[in-house]
Amino acid sequence: MKFRSSPLGRRIGLWRKIYARPAGETPVKKNKKTAVPANHSVLFIGHSHVSCIAQAAQGKDNIEVINLRKDISEKISGASETVAAVLDKVTLKKPDAVCLCIRGNAHSIWGLAEHPFPFSIGDAHYGSVPQNGSGRQIIPYELMKERFEVAYPAHFNISLYEAFPFAKRYCLDASPPVADWSKVEVTPGGYFGDPNLGPAPDDLRLKLYQVQRDVLRERATLDKAVFVSARTPLIDERGFLTDEYHDTDPTHGNEKYGRAMLKRICDMVGEQS
Repeated sequence: MKFRSSPLGRRIGLWRKIYARPAGETPVKKNKKTAVPANHSVLFIGHSHVSCIAQAAQGKDNIEVINLRKDISEKISGASETVAAVLDKVTLKKPDAVCLCIRGNAHSIWGLAEHPFPFSIGDAHYGSVPQNGSGRQIIPYELMKERFEVAYPAHFNISLYEAFPFAKRYCLDASPPVADWSKVEVTPGGYFGDPNLGPAPDDLRLKLYQVQRDVLRERATLDKAVFVSARTPLIDERGFLTDEYHDTDPTHGNEKYGRAMLKRICDMVGEQS
């Protein structure tokens, strides 16, 4: 007896007819999450670099942004007081994920404009001697890294993460430096050096940003957080923020940048859920 005419064969044929896909219909791939579902929530906490996220998140009930400069009193100092103020302010009491972006402008404070005493940073892979630093004071990479570590105290981030013990942890890197010096001349900012000295060399600005990123990434690893930084097409081949993604000031990303980073983080939260 042939298989098709057997009882089992006829039963399989019937199943095929019942569960067959209509012609031309594309199979649905299951278990592929490309964005954070509406029932998943993400809380962003940080300073000025979360402003672009706040702009991008308008109208999204499952996204909340706490700007420590705007939403929390400037009189508050220290990790414990900050955590208490955040818990009092926040609406998402039990978010699925917490993403921190604390401070982030140190690289610009020390190297947006040329320093009165020009310096270069050594490379960690070349004995702390810069490849191109003639005529400039040499600061070893490790010494510069220690300066950034002081600017970003480790206990601050972990205190905020631990305030939301069941949330996944993310650390958002500050936006990369802007290459266009005209942006600096228009809105220099009082704490970014003297614009009359002209721009700091591009390689120094990128090196300062790299040292800051190294410190933040290491801190994120210790905090068991996922470190998230900008990538192509948000940055150019050198590592500067591309024109369409920087704000009207010389140190921050715009709303379009915020949308791109928000989507990326939400995708990551969805994949880990």
